[in-house]
This record gives sequence, C-alpha cells and structure tokens, in this order.
Amino acid sequence: MTNPAETMHLITGVSTADSASNQWSVMVIGIRQVAKFVLAVCLLAFGPVVASLADESSPSRPDVPWGMARLQSLNRSVEMLQQLQGDMDFAPLAAVVEKLDRIRQLPGFDAARPIVLLAYAGSGSIKKPELVLSLPVSDAAQFVAACRGIQRITIEDVSANRWRVRGAEKEFAAVAIDGQLLISNQASLLAVPGNILPRLLESLTGFDFTVSLLPAGVPNDIRSRWLQLLAGRLDEKRAQAEQATGDEGERRRAILTFLRYYGDRWHDGIQRVDLGLKLENGLTAELRCSAIPESRLAQDFSRLTLSTATARKPLRANAAAELQLAVDVPTPVRHLLGVIFKQLKDHVSREVGPHLKMDDRAPASGVFDAVAATMAVGRLESTLAFIPTVDHHFVFLAATAIERSDRLAESLSTVLPYAAQSDDIRAVDLNVLGEAAPVLHRIQPAKPKEEDRRIYGDNSALYVGTTSDTFLFAVGGPDAEPLLKNLEASPLTSPNLLTLRWQTRPWIEFVQTGDPKEKTAAQLAAAFPVETPEDVLAAQLRAEQDQLRLTVTLERGYLRLLGLLARN
Repeated sequence: MTNPAETMHLITGVSTADSASNQWSVMVIGIRQVAKFVLAVCLLAFGPVVASLADESSPSRPDVPWGMARLQSLNRSVEMLQQLQGDMDFAPLAAVVEKLDRIRQLPGFDAARPIVLLAYAGSGSIKKPELVLSLPVSDAAQFVAACRGIQRITIEDVSANRWRVRGAEKEFAAVAIDGQLLISNQASLLAVPGNILPRLLESLTGFDFTVSLLPAGVPNDIRSRWLQLLAGRLDEKRAQAEQATGDEGERRRAILTFLRYYGDRWHDGIQRVDLGLKLENGLTAELRCSAIPESRLAQDFSRLTLSTATARKPLRANAAAELQLAVDVPTPVRHLLGVIFKQLKDHVSREVGPHLKMDDRAPASGVFDAVAATMAVGRLESTLAFIPTVDHHFVFLAATAIERSDRLAESLSTVLPYAAQSDDIRAVDLNVLGEAAPVLHRIQPAKPKEEDRRIYGDNSALYVGTTSDTFLFAVGGPDAEPLLKNLEASPLTSPNLLTLRWQTRPWIEFVQTGDPKEKTAAQLAAAFPVETPEDVLAAQLRAEQDQLRLTVTLERGYLRLLGLLARN
C-alpha cells in the first residue's frame, strides 16, 4: 500500500505540473494505484467479515462489485478540505484544495454529483481487481475534448460515446452512460455499472465518503477457501479443547460454541457492510452491517432492536466519561458466562468458604444467587461513569441492574466485616447512609495508591451497595456518598445497545508531567481550550431492523489535535 503522502498525491492530482493533463493522467492512469488505497481501507475495516449471498441458488454475481468507494461530490470534497484546513491549520491541505478546485472546473465535468470507484474480482481474485471509475459529467464529449492533446496520453474515438485511452503502456476503455463517464481496463465491465450504480448507492446518502464491501461480488472459490480455512482453524481448536480437562477445557468449548454460533449467522446472513465518513462540526464515522432480510442474522438484529426499550438514564449529565449498556444477552453468550460464573463460584467456595463462620456461609452465598437470577433473566443493563468533583478530582460510579438484590445485600453485610481483618484495609463502615436508600458500605484502604490519590483525592474509598434492583460500586472521596444517595437510574426509551461519551478536557491535568508527557499535555491543552474545548467523543451501537450500526462522533477539538500532531 502506498504511504499517506503518495495516496494524497494520487487522489488529488497534486504533482510538479499544474496543467489539466496531469489531473487527467492521475484520474485515468492511476486508477489501479488509487484502488490499492481503497482496497486496503476495505480490508482493514471489513477483513474479518466472511459472507455469502442472498440468493443461494446463484452463489456469485459477476455483475456485482465486491468493493466500492464513493465521494459525495468534488464540490463537497473541496468544502470538507477547507473545513479541515480551518480546524487543523495544516498547510498541505491548502495545496490539495487548489488542485481539486482546478479539476472541478474542467469543461463538461459535473462537480455536484458522486465519484465512484468499483472493484470487481479480476480473474477470480480480489488481490488484482478489475476497476471501474465513474466520473460525473454534464457533457462527456466536451470533457474528453478538454483532455485531448495531453502528453503521453492518446484518446481515440470508438463511437459517439466510446473512447480508447492509451498511455504508460496501459489501455483503458471509456464510455458515457446516463451522465457518467465510465473508465476501466476491462471494456466488458462498462455495460454493468450504469445499471447497478443507483441500487448500490441507495443506502449511502448523507456521507461525504463511503467505502463498502459487497459479499455478493466475492467469487465462490475464494469464499470457499476462506470458509475452509476458518472451519479448519475452528476444528483444530475444538480438538484441542476436547483434549483439555477441567475448567480450562470447559471454558474453551464454551468459547468455540459461541464463535461457531455467530460465525454461521454472519456467514449466512450478511448482505453488505458500509463505512461512511462525514465532516460537519467535527467528524462522524458510521459502520453499517446490513443483514439479508428474514435471515437468522436479521432476526438477531430485530431482537436487539426490541431489547433497547428499557435502558436506563445516564448517571449524571456532567460525566467526564460514561459507558452505558442495555441489551438482552443471547443464549450462547449466557452459556459462556454461565461456565465462567460456575468456575468462579467454585474457586471462591474453595478459597474463601473455609475462612467464614459456619453460620455466615449461607448468607454469604447470596451474591451467587443474585448473579444466577440475573443471568437467568438474560438482561444486561449497566452504566459506568467518571464524575468531576469541585476539588478537581473524580468519582467513579458503576450501576448494574440485578435480580434478587435482597440476597446480594445480605451477602455484602455478611462478608465485608471479614475484609477489615486484612492489612490492606483500614476500616469497613456498614450502612453509611443510615436509613436512607441505598444500602451503602464504605471500605477505606490502609494506604491508597499514589495514582488513586491523584484521580480520586486523598480521602478516597471504595463503596458497594444495593437498591431494590441495582448493584452499586464507586471509588472516590466524600463526594461519592451524596452522588450515590441521589442516583437516578429510572427506565427510559433508548435506541442504543451501547452508548459511550467521553470528554478530554477534564483529564488534561492528570497527564503526568515530564518529557515527553509534558509536551503531550501542552498539545492537549491547545487543542481543547477551556473556553471552547469541543472535546466530546461519542459512540452509539444500535440495531435497526435488518441493520446493526456503530456511529462514532468526534468534535472539532480532535481535528485541532490532529493538526497539532501533523505539524509537529
């Protein structure tokens, strides 16, 4: 794969000469080289996905590309790079904008419509694809006429809307179809994209740049080799797991069952994978996995869609970082967790049980009863957050929905007094909130670690407790107690299986001093100023009928940080 500088040169046409000839040369002769970059992105983003076709009776579709890259328009690309230049203050972007601006002013070129690159399996291999570049044109003949006479390039008329382009010992065919100029090194492919493009692009609106993987275009023999390789590896691992004994063997077999369960579903059910990028007040990236309608994978996505109806509210709106999960746990995952839980229970019973008084052993087992009841329900609802305090420290809070919280509360009250006997524990205070809910216990360490003191304060402690349906855990100073007392975790409607929200500015002062971290702290402070930090990183994973979507959003401060890193 080419390095970033070479890739930028190939995509934008930046070279030692400024003429339109160089721009046309890059677009025509450099198609294959540009594709290497696009294909590398595809492999990095979608390499693990091995899939089959919607139509089992026709396992491969020669008229369908296996990969695609799309620019919304050259006009939008110029606007996007100008925004990046403003946010990043990166001088080379200005030169790129200048070159793209000249390209979009070529006669007959339509800079308001998409540019698309399609990759077909060439000679049954995706390593050396056959490529089709679709350029939007308002007048193909005028555009081609503007490019005649280019040095080292010969353009021959084949018919009124067909041309043959020769140069650098390569030959390309070009044809004008419905406002598109299609260019390829395989003339036989040029009859296909004009019909299939509208259908391929229908789900890609709203993004500035998109890369897509279409499993229907992967040849049968390649897919078969991948599946045989994957199946062989799984069989090898299963044989090893069958020979393993005890807890290790049971855990390995559960993991392999989980992998095969989801491997079969993704193989049979994946229809397409799209990665879209959008620049607007920051950067948004979205990864979409689309399932074949009515496939087992689509059914899984539908169940996930319904499972998000009772997610919980965020712990605090001012959280410096927060992660929220709300999902029904599938059966194979429950089985895997059940194996791990059983092994953990057996270990604790062997190591801890003998140290408990006989009368305390039954109440102490309440934690296992609560976890088992929660796993039987199969619902995971958890929220973790770091909350800033007025003295510039943090409180870490975690809340997890749990069944049989009364048994868990009994277990904590029974077991925690034993912890006070440890040399690492200074004191254990039970029910520190008195009659108020929740039931909360404080564990004070004998000597807090230096890192903990920097983040949570000198008087930090651990807190564990329960409400009627929630297990609580916290680390922090005295501010943790009122936060836990006023904790709100009531149900609400949420479309997300996973929600992550992170702010960088509150963490800057915790970056350790000293070279090179002192320089890192200075760069972070410059990228995320106190007045306008624009420092939120957000991610949401959600299911929508036949799709699973992961959306990541970076505010403009992260673009400023990239500019600082690029300049230095």
